[in-house]
Amino acid sequence: MLQRLAKWLLPPAIRWLDDSVPESELEQFLNAKLQSVISVANWQAAQDQALVTRLRDQFGGPVPMPPIPDPAAEQAAQAAARCWLQTVTSRNAIERGVFMVGSADHLRVLLNTELDDTPRAWIDDQLERLLRHVETRRQESLQQFSPTLDKEAAWNERHAVTRLFLQVARERGDLRFLNAALKLNDWAFKFHRRMPADDPRLLGYIGNLVEQQALLNALEA
Repeated sequence: MLQRLAKWLLPPAIRWLDDSVPESELEQFLNAKLQSVISVANWQAAQDQALVTRLRDQFGGPVPMPPIPDPAAEQAAQAAARCWLQTVTSRNAIERGVFMVGSADHLRVLLNTELDDTPRAWIDDQLERLLRHVETRRQESLQQFSPTLDKEAAWNERHAVTRLFLQVARERGDLRFLNAALKLNDWAFKFHRRMPADDPRLLGYIGNLVEQQALLNALEA
C-alpha cells in the first residue's frame, strides 16, 4: 500500500519541486516518511477528517478511520472565526510582509460561513493580498509573523496558508491559488525531507501534498 501511495504522489513531482531534486531522492523521502507518518496515533492526533477519509478511500488500511465529527468543535471554530473577523476588518491579514498569526485557519472557516457582503469582500481582499505576497516574495514569503513565532510554529502557519490556498482552489476553481500552493510545497521540501516522522510539521506537509495531488488528479481526469 505504501508503494501505491508513494507512486500516487510521485508523478507530478516535477511540478512541485525544483529540477535539482532528483526523482530517486523524492521517492526515497516518500517511502521513508509515509511508512511512519501513516500511523493510527499520528493521524488521529491530526484530527483532520477530510484528509484521513481521502487516504482511507484511496488506500484502505492501515489508515485509521476518520475521527468522528464534533459539531461542538465546528461551532466553536465558527464562533472564534466570527469574533476574529469583528476585530480585524480595519487591518489586513498580512501588512508590510508581516503575517497575522491564526489568519489562515480563521479564513478557511469563514470561506464556508454565511456572511454579509462587506465582510465577504474583506475576506476576498485578504486572499488576494496573501496570494500577491507569495507570488512576489516567493521563497522569502511568510517569514515574519505577528506575534513572533519560533521555527516550529512558523512552519505550522505556512502550512495553514497552503491549506487555505488549496481550499480556495478546490472550492472556487481558481488555479492561481493552486499554483501558489504548489510553489509553497516546493519550497518547503528541503526543510522537511530530514524531519523525523513524528514531527507535527511533517504531518502538516504530507497532508498538504495529499490534498494537492487530489486536486491535480481531478484536473487531469
